[in-house]
Amino acid sequence: MSGGCEAAVHATRRFLNTMTNDDAIVKLDFSNAFNTVRRDAILNAVSIKLPEIYRFCHSAYSETSYLQLDNNIISSAEGVQQGDPMGPLLFCLALQPILASLSSSLRLGYLDDVTIGGNMSAVENDVNIVLTSCKVIGLSLNS
Repeated sequence: MSGGCEAAVHATRRFLNTMTNDDAIVKLDFSNAFNTVRRDAILNAVSIKLPEIYRFCHSAYSETSYLQLDNNIISSAEGVQQGDPMGPLLFCLALQPILASLSSSLRLGYLDDVTIGGNMSAVENDVNIVLTSCKVIGLSLNS
């Protein structure tokens, strides 16, 4: 979305300027997110949100890839491929359902960085949802 990052910054600033004593804001970051997001979660999200590119993504991500460095072969079975121009989109498609399930008044995601703000109890609940839900798609929070 054109201007999306700018809108997110303004929304966060507006939230911070109007916070009450009962509000909280947290910033969450996933550990090694692009390398650990489950490929089946990516393909499922693509099939739902962008079925037009599913076959292409399936051909790229349905099987283990083998990477070679000198005489060493490394299997790559999770995450998006480094250098894939669609990698950020695919990652975000897998994460979006988690963000959409949250109830806090401020819910922002920029790639693997998530900001949640609102009433303390809602934020606490949403952080717990993220902790639980992210494991299902192969992610863990960088605490």
